[in-house]
Amino acid sequence: MNDTSDWYEVLGVATTADATIIKAAYRARAKNLHPDSAHATDQQEFARINRAYEILSDPARRAAYDAERERQAASQTTPQSPETGPDPDDYEDTWGTEGTWGDEP
Repeated sequence: MNDTSDWYEVLGVATTADATIIKAAYRARAKNLHPDSAHATDQQEFARINRAYEILSDPARRAAYDAERERQAASQTTPQSPETGPDPDDYEDTWGTEGTWGDEP
């Protein structure tokens, strides 16, 4: 995945969207951003929408994109150790050492 775009986000669909939903989302966005449209102002966004549709509408490309997304997500997460509870030394730093509770005059 050379581009940092999330193609699902570009089209505004869920990662579980089927081909019909992807096609409808593409058409709705492309209609407003097409260069021949009176609303068109951003040709780069139109190109991004086309690229997203190229990838997500092709089952092989989509599978490769999904696999790369999962690989990148897995590499960005670090394994967490289970919670072991507070360190007793933290209480000493906050509340002082033992034996100080009744020592005030």
